[in-house]
Amino acid sequence: MIRALALVLATPALAQSPLIGTWCAEDPAGPVFHIEAHGLGVKEHTICDWRDPPDGLSLKTVIDCRNVYLHDGQVVETDHQSLDFTAEMRANGTLLVQVADDAAIVTRPC
Repeated sequence: MIRALALVLATPALAQSPLIGTWCAEDPAGPVFHIEAHGLGVKEHTICDWRDPPDGLSLKTVIDCRNVYLHDGQVVETDHQSLDFTAEMRANGTLLVQVADDAAIVTRPC
């Protein structure tokens, strides 16, 4: 039983990617990215689902996003939008993030 538990704990899928965390743009007016194993949050109301979750020092995938708001006590979601997403950890500890065709954004842990 201990051997089986050790094998489960050593499974790469359970290892946490260094991309996971909260990343703030170097530009104070820029977005905040909340990268989690199960999805991505951007700014205050945008929630995205991964097609391929983060598992290393870089990620290139498609994200399925929607804006979520509370209106008159009800949760309202906008239509889903699929976007290309790229994140690459750099040697200096910053994360370079690009969404769709927007300019790449340099972020730091915040």
